[in-house]
Amino acid sequence: MYMIKKFILGFVFLLLSAPVTQAADFTDSVLRRQFLMHIPDTVAGQKNLPVVIALHGGGGNAAQFKGQSGLDAVADRNGFIVVYPEGTAAMIGNMNTWNAGRCCGMALKRGVNDVAFISAIIDTLAKKQIIDPARVYATGHSNGAMMSYRLACELSDKIAAIAPNAGQRVLDSCHP
Repeated sequence: MYMIKKFILGFVFLLLSAPVTQAADFTDSVLRRQFLMHIPDTVAGQKNLPVVIALHGGGGNAAQFKGQSGLDAVADRNGFIVVYPEGTAAMIGNMNTWNAGRCCGMALKRGVNDVAFISAIIDTLAKKQIIDPARVYATGHSNGAMMSYRLACELSDKIAAIAPNAGQRVLDSCHP
């Protein structure tokens, strides 16, 4: 597994409606990684907010999961941020997956360090005081659910709780 050596965080602000959706990129020595972040207008500008990291399923992507999950509306009603990271694929836009341990796709085959990617997102947002590092939660569907289990096992110092949907733990061991 490679380590994330450096990353560049660039925000491009997109005003799609009253709430703010931001797109950001991380670049390490091998991969350019992306995520979307939804900040409800009722909490825009506030610091140290709770965050839910929402992980798409295998074959999905951040924008698709953002649109289908309904989490933005829940965040708008309850005042939390949602981060939608993008998995990796053999080709751009083609079968994005997460390396959840013993599954799935190119992320597993390439040994992509998705745990380090998610950890870097958390660290960056916490350093900017956008999120409260004690209130970081993860959820996901299918392969994203598997990845949320991996985060609970390997980032238990950063993830307060998980809410996986339609997926199981696919790690040989778990020592939070």
